[in-house]
Amino acid sequence: MLRRILFAIAVCLPVTAFAQSQQKSETQYQAFLQNQIWPKAKAAGVSRATFDGALKGKTLNWKIPGLVPPGSSGTPAK
Repeated sequence: MLRRILFAIAVCLPVTAFAQSQQKSETQYQAFLQNQIWPKAKAAGVSRATFDGALKGKTLNWKIPGLVPPGSSGTPAK
């Protein structure tokens, strides 16, 4: 019984850590869009409504081979 519990914990920890890391990367991606991309779009004459509409619901595509999420060490996501 104890072995099963320990095995379940060992299997779930990496998934939980990845989910937390993925959420952190998504948060950093949204900050990147707002802090880096939005000022450039605004300077180019894009309205806030257009910017928000174009990027609403956008997230990182975790299926891209070699994806390096914002704020990461430069190591591609697995």
